[in-house]
Amino acid sequence: MTWLRGLRGRLIFTYLLLTLLGVGGLVLRFGLLERTRLIDETEHELELKAFVTASAIDDALEKFAEGEITYQDFTTLANHLSEPLDARLTILTLNGDPIFDNRLDFQKIPNQFLQVEVQTALKGGEQHEIRFDPLLAEERLYTAALISHEGEGRGVVQLSISTAPLQSAIRQSWLLLIGTALGITVAVVGVSLWLANYILRPIEQIRRAALRMAAGDLDQNLPVAGQDKL
Repeated sequence: MTWLRGLRGRLIFTYLLLTLLGVGGLVLRFGLLERTRLIDETEHELELKAFVTASAIDDALEKFAEGEITYQDFTTLANHLSEPLDARLTILTLNGDPIFDNRLDFQKIPNQFLQVEVQTALKGGEQHEIRFDPLLAEERLYTAALISHEGEGRGVVQLSISTAPLQSAIRQSWLLLIGTALGITVAVVGVSLWLANYILRPIEQIRRAALRMAAGDLDQNLPVAGQDKL
């Protein structure tokens, strides 16, 4: 890197290094903050849907448990409730056994009792988890809400969505930040070139005059501009 041997190259390299460190740190910080924000917003929205669905399915599950409606009537209502959710809806017993799923045959779904979101819902809390779904062969975001009737738990609503749209949004935010950082870096390089030339112009004039004097031309007159050392 012979260009670094000159003062101009070292000045430009210094400006560029400081810019990369500063802008790179900001990109990393804001990128991680944006990733957290997107995940939190998606999680909150899914938790709200789970809570509303649990409240809406409460009466139907109670009637089904008491034998007042058939399973077909129960699933019809559950399917109707799942239509606007844009999510996979699974209804579980308090033991974690699936009794309904709007995407899959619930009999093929393993017991969900030990899943983090289900355990938290059974305790009356809210929690999400991102994990791989082997049945759908994709990574999904899960949350759950307790179905209760007159304060007594009757079951659990488990909602999940694919993380593909979320990951796409996160990638877009990273690309936007990186693109902005590259734009700033290019601008800094341009300013650095101008600034280096501006700072080094008097030195270049002195160097040329010295070369001419070394060649025998002693009639040199360098104008003094400004009050700085150069």
